[in-house]
Amino acid sequence: MILNKYLKKINSNRPADLMVYDSEKSHIFFNMDQIIDFICRNATFRKIEETGRIKGDFNDKSSRTGKRALLTYEKRNKKGMVENNASYFYNLVDFRDL
Repeated sequence: MILNKYLKKINSNRPADLMVYDSEKSHIFFNMDQIIDFICRNATFRKIEETGRIKGDFNDKSSRTGKRALLTYEKRNKKGMVENNASYFYNLVDFRDL
């Protein structure tokens, strides 16, 4: 699965079993399996035909459209997953679900 490959880095010599969020006041650690499960249960993925990018949208009541693209997959030579809007994602997660 693409999320295990690029978020958990299962094919790497240094896999990423944790995700760390830096809130500028503290560091918060999450189990990567739980993060991937949350994404799979809550994201709606769509492909941008012109660029080949894949966007992961999440419901967001604060957004004008009611959803927000928080993840972008873009095929590159060195990296595949582009991370954006980390603070929105952090605020969206209901930690009781993890």
